[in-house]
Amino acid sequence: MFNNRNKGKKSKLFSDNNLNLPNIITLSRIVLAIITTILLAIGAPLLLVGSLFCVSAFTDKIDGFLARKYNCITNLGKSGDALGDKILVTPILVVMALQGMIPLIIPYITFFRDSIVGIVKETASKNEGTVGASKLGKAKTATTMVGMAGILLGLPGILNIVSYALLYLGTSLCVISGVQYIYNYKDYLLDKNEGKSDYKTDEESDVKNEEKEVKEKSKEKEEYNFNELSIDKLPIIKSKPKVLTYGPKKFTRK
Repeated sequence: MFNNRNKGKKSKLFSDNNLNLPNIITLSRIVLAIITTILLAIGAPLLLVGSLFCVSAFTDKIDGFLARKYNCITNLGKSGDALGDKILVTPILVVMALQGMIPLIIPYITFFRDSIVGIVKETASKNEGTVGASKLGKAKTATTMVGMAGILLGLPGILNIVSYALLYLGTSLCVISGVQYIYNYKDYLLDKNEGKSDYKTDEESDVKNEEKEVKEKSKEKEEYNFNELSIDKLPIIKSKPKVLTYGPKKFTRK
């Protein structure tokens, strides 16, 4: 009985329900990211802030791994994972820039890119459902997080230089992955069918008008031929006279 109870709990934690374990980890990352941002803003020790940031970043790998391993990927998990990354990265980058730890252009680029990608995903999701993160986007997030963790932890010497280099690399991938999203879903952004008809308005309209005129003329010709066909012109079918009998007499109808 105890084993069955544990089995039921396990299946529930890794089911297709939105409250499965990977989604709970994703939601906890969002809460932890908010706490980390507040601590950094109020001037808490960087070692504490960096440690909390590392824990939050590590959960980003755990929830995705569990969701794929136990096949319990949900739309809430996809959306929550992307939202958790944004809340963990962008606000902390803003606070780091305001405190002079990094150039202010980095959070500007990140925020602008995330806004554009959000619009792209929202537009594409109407036709393809929830759009997950691309491989290049995941690489951008991982590189940026590692660079931020090194800076927040205050790693010394060459490790500090590597941390900044990774952050700049992540910012470059941020731009490249944003362009990739726009290119991959450009048909939904431009509304391909409508845009195509507007691009070739004169040429396509002429072809369509010609086809319409041909169809109308053909239809009118068929109606005219049918009206021309009168009863007098119908072929006369001759049949043998039928003999009708009424009583003892016979009458012939001609």
